[in-house]
Amino acid sequence: MNISIIFNFKLFTMDGLVFVYLIVAVWILLSIRAIIEISKFSYKMRMKKLIWTNLVIIFPFGGLIAYYLFGKQNLSA
Repeated sequence: MNISIIFNFKLFTMDGLVFVYLIVAVWILLSIRAIIEISKFSYKMRMKKLIWTNLVIIFPFGGLIAYYLFGKQNLSA
């Protein structure tokens, strides 16, 4: 069964690529925002800051989701 028939949306058409570019742009903006937020925490938390920054950079989607779910509370404590 063809996926484009199920969703009636072809990923590699011009409309599909615009959608993919939009998702990537949002992901990049959220990553930059997360790194800026991490950098604003106190200097005393430098090891935690380093760990969270590396997680966001090395594991792009999983690290970003983990930061927004757990990282803010972890760095605030």
